[in-house]
Amino acid sequence: MMNGDTDKDNYARSLARETGITEGQARLLIDLLGMHRPSLLREARLLKKGELGKGNPP
Repeated sequence: MMNGDTDKDNYARSLARETGITEGQARLLIDLLGMHRPSLLREARLLKKGELGKGNPP
Protein backbone atom coordinates (compact mmCIF):
# COMPACT_ATOMS: atom_id res chain seq x y z
CA MET A 1 0.00 0.00 0.00
CA MET A 2 1.30 3.46 -0.83
CA ASN A 3 1.99 5.94 1.94
CA GLY A 4 -0.67 8.31 0.60
CA ASP A 5 -3.27 5.56 0.91
CA THR A 6 -2.20 4.88 4.48
CA ASP A 7 -2.43 8.58 5.34
CA LYS A 8 -5.87 8.77 3.74
CA ASP A 9 -7.04 5.66 5.61
CA ASN A 10 -5.78 7.06 8.92
CA TYR A 11 -7.46 10.39 8.20
CA ALA A 12 -10.71 8.61 7.28
CA ARG A 13 -10.63 6.60 10.52
CA SER A 14 -10.01 9.75 12.53
CA LEU A 15 -12.82 11.62 10.80
CA ALA A 16 -15.20 8.69 11.29
CA ARG A 17 -14.39 8.43 15.01
CA GLU A 18 -14.76 12.17 15.54
CA THR A 19 -18.03 12.61 13.67
CA GLY A 20 -19.80 9.23 13.88
CA ILE A 21 -19.94 8.54 10.14
CA THR A 22 -18.60 5.30 8.67
CA GLU A 23 -15.03 4.99 7.39
CA GLY A 24 -16.44 4.44 3.91
CA GLN A 25 -18.39 7.69 4.10
CA ALA A 26 -15.28 9.44 5.39
CA ARG A 27 -13.20 8.12 2.47
CA LEU A 28 -15.84 9.29 0.01
CA LEU A 29 -15.84 12.79 1.53
CA ILE A 30 -12.03 12.88 1.36
CA ASP A 31 -12.19 11.86 -2.31
CA LEU A 32 -14.70 14.63 -3.00
CA LEU A 33 -13.27 17.42 -0.83
CA GLY A 34 -9.60 16.60 -0.38
CA MET A 35 -7.91 16.80 3.00
CA HIS A 36 -9.39 20.17 4.02
CA ARG A 37 -10.39 19.36 7.59
CA PRO A 38 -12.92 22.18 8.19
CA SER A 39 -14.87 21.20 5.06
CA LEU A 40 -14.69 17.51 5.93
CA LEU A 41 -15.95 18.11 9.46
CA ARG A 42 -18.80 20.30 8.23
CA GLU A 43 -19.94 17.80 5.61
CA ALA A 44 -19.52 14.79 7.89
CA ARG A 45 -21.65 16.42 10.57
CA LEU A 46 -24.32 17.30 8.04
CA LEU A 47 -24.25 13.74 6.74
CA LYS A 48 -24.58 12.32 10.24
CA LYS A 49 -27.36 14.74 11.13
CA GLY A 50 -29.28 13.63 8.05
CA GLU A 51 -28.90 9.99 9.04
CA LEU A 52 -30.16 10.64 12.53
CA GLY A 53 -33.15 12.58 11.26
CA LYS A 54 -34.45 9.83 8.94
CA GLY A 55 -37.88 8.67 9.95
CA ASN A 56 -38.27 11.27 12.68
CA PRO A 57 -40.95 13.92 12.17
CA PRO A 58 -39.73 17.53 12.34
